[in-house]
Amino acid sequence: MAYPSVTSAYAAASTAGVGRDSMLLITTTEKWTPKFREILFNQTPFFQAMALNAFGSTKIIDGAASYGNNIAARKSSGKGIQFHGGGFQFGGPLLDDAPSGNVVGRMGNINPEYVNTGTSFAYPYRRMVWSIFLPEEEVKDNTGNEKLMSLMDIQFKLAQRAANRDVNYAMLGHASAPTNSPSGLNALVSVTQGTIGAVSASTTTDWANQYRTCTTVGGGGELDRPLVLLRKMSALHLDVKAKSGSSDSRLMIGTRGAYQYYMRAAYADRTAQGAEGARVKKYYDAGIDHCVFEGDPFLYDPSVTVPTGATASTECIYTLDLAELGMAVKRNEFFDVEKWEAPRTHDKQRYYQMNIWLRFTPFVSNRRIQGGLYNLPANADAS
Repeated sequence: MAYPSVTSAYAAASTAGVGRDSMLLITTTEKWTPKFREILFNQTPFFQAMALNAFGSTKIIDGAASYGNNIAARKSSGKGIQFHGGGFQFGGPLLDDAPSGNVVGRMGNINPEYVNTGTSFAYPYRRMVWSIFLPEEEVKDNTGNEKLMSLMDIQFKLAQRAANRDVNYAMLGHASAPTNSPSGLNALVSVTQGTIGAVSASTTTDWANQYRTCTTVGGGGELDRPLVLLRKMSALHLDVKAKSGSSDSRLMIGTRGAYQYYMRAAYADRTAQGAEGARVKKYYDAGIDHCVFEGDPFLYDPSVTVPTGATASTECIYTLDLAELGMAVKRNEFFDVEKWEAPRTHDKQRYYQMNIWLRFTPFVSNRRIQGGLYNLPANADAS
């Protein structure tokens, strides 16, 4: 990568002391910020899909130079990724009631009626931090411009990888997500339903997502078609479409084994792919690997885990609508990169430190139009 030049005052210095090195650490931090924001949305299929729906440009996914600046400006369609300011939580009312319709005859009248939304969902933001430490000895031993910048570059790349892993795990509900991570996809769309966003599905029926079990995929016969799986997938699709109709924000995502099951069907019968219309064209243009089922893109992400309440060590498929499910971010802490701080005179443990902050929460604002197909038998092909 191209490194920024040092100011002439420091370049003219006869020796490269700690003062000059600390100035490098301070003045070059902002050079990594756009790239750091980009790396999250450019490494895994699920985040690529969310970014594509949120920002709407294939150039963003392709890694255009404007990507980091676009992210920094917090310009989003609101589908999949939303930016918010103020408050300690993200929430809104549940529109689970409506006024009654009336037929009024000549000189007829209707009684006043007021509908109180009553129930609201709310998700508290969680704060994640990645701290980068440079021992003072490392800084003093790498006093050359290129050496020090290379050392910084390595530390940032490590932090980028950690951020990508941790946030992806947290969003999808992976078992290896950092302790105290917010509820991920496996809880937002689950079998046991439970209480999500401070709303209980047992008391608010509209807060229950769609779900169906599939304990066998079929198979056998000509080219090993998993016909039972296809029928179950179609049934779940009908459940979701009955609540939401057609949507250009809907996508399917599954475990590796489930994806490979469907690939058998796609290989055996190309009609299983369905229509390749406008809803999936943007995925082709962006270069995101996917299949197509009944006109919707179907992705595989290695961090997908089974819904809460499903049997462990099985496969699953989620049908999601990113118009109502995604990641809410505090715009003033969207990978907020702090400047390096040098050790103080009285410190015995001596190191340079900087922190990278993120406040976010996975959310679903309409569970009725999300669905899960669960308890698919483990696919030996995927092991």
